[in-house]
Amino acid sequence: MNYQEFLTTIRTQLSLRIETGVTLDIRSFTKNNGTHYDGLVLLHPKKNVSPAIYLMPYYHRYLEGVCLEEICEDILHTYQAHAPEENFDTSYFTDFSRASEHIVMRLVSFEKNQELLKEVPFFRCQDLAVIFYCLLHASAENQANILIHNCLLYTSPSPRDGLLSRMPSSA
Repeated sequence: MNYQEFLTTIRTQLSLRIETGVTLDIRSFTKNNGTHYDGLVLLHPKKNVSPAIYLMPYYHRYLEGVCLEEICEDILHTYQAHAPEENFDTSYFTDFSRASEHIVMRLVSFEKNQELLKEVPFFRCQDLAVIFYCLLHASAENQANILIHNCLLYTSPSPRDGLLSRMPSSA
């Protein structure tokens, strides 16, 4: 079974196992250096956020001989372990003063991230670009963050000045 067939099979198998009203979607996520990941997202009607479960590691397990039944169980277990217990406070995106203490910077290659840099605020630092995330949760096991996109800069008042103030003066 090729990767696309695997994705279709996983979608079909999981849709039979999830509760009524939950939407199952497989989305493509662009990460650093133009790397694309397919992530499974289960959207519960009473929740406004869901973890993305990247599927390529599960495909590799399938190629190693792990049965689809076990893979589906592992995916559902991963979702249950990481699903939020309550809704995400969206005021982080409408009130910059609330988000500002959670904004972190990440250095990425300027050259390898041209597509991403069209969509996000950044500052060039030699051959790198500084991009911004809102850190929602961090622990030794995992972290949850949201990449700040340009569309957030058009809210009123604009957080762009706040992002600028987070930059070191030498940048």
